[in-house]
Amino acid sequence: MDFAKGTKVKISNLSGALSNKTGVIVDTKEIALTGKGVPKLSGHYKPIDWTEEYAIKLDNGEYVTMFKNRVEKVEANLKKTNIIAQLKGLGIPTVKGSYVKKSKILKALARVLEIEREYKKVKAEMDNEIPENVKKEIKAYLKKLVEREKKSLEISPEEYTEPGSDTPSIDVRLQWYNDEWNILIGNSDYDQDTRGSWGSSSITPDTKSDELAEDLIDQVEEDMANS
Repeated sequence: MDFAKGTKVKISNLSGALSNKTGVIVDTKEIALTGKGVPKLSGHYKPIDWTEEYAIKLDNGEYVTMFKNRVEKVEANLKKTNIIAQLKGLGIPTVKGSYVKKSKILKALARVLEIEREYKKVKAEMDNEIPENVKKEIKAYLKKLVEREKKSLEISPEEYTEPGSDTPSIDVRLQWYNDEWNILIGNSDYDQDTRGSWGSSSITPDTKSDELAEDLIDQVEEDMANS
């Protein structure tokens, strides 16, 4: 379906010098043509087929043409807001033709600043936590990992028993870096990437995957808070 005139659009990536530029669809009559139907625009040398291309006025005022399959609609990010309702919510009277007292404006601004401080506080706390949906992914992965490694401990307990210990075990670590997680097992001396926050424990024949996951996640979040 073709975009209507006035539609805000973006030119797709890999479209040369026009890549990612935005503008609006305009009437094709706004593009001047030669007697042979060639647009009087830079780079054009053959007649234009308006069934295949759009006429676009870029944000900087420049007119261009672009193939329709290289153009995408820009969805509006801002919703219309009822300014009157917003002001009333802040305690500012909005009677038409009246003036607002300076004290009321200052009181409303103080409330805005208070909300901003609360937001920053909550955001800081959230930044030190692994999102719940990611925690579920980690727990699901560890459940399978624990089941697999327990079989290894059962088959070759001597291979995983440290000198002086009667219990076979396998070291396991949870790494959290740049909003991504990674599980590593075995000797930590071989870890090549030591960035981010960490939690460490071990898998034994008695390990419960949920408890292991909670322990590793708690350690990571504590490391995040202290870093």
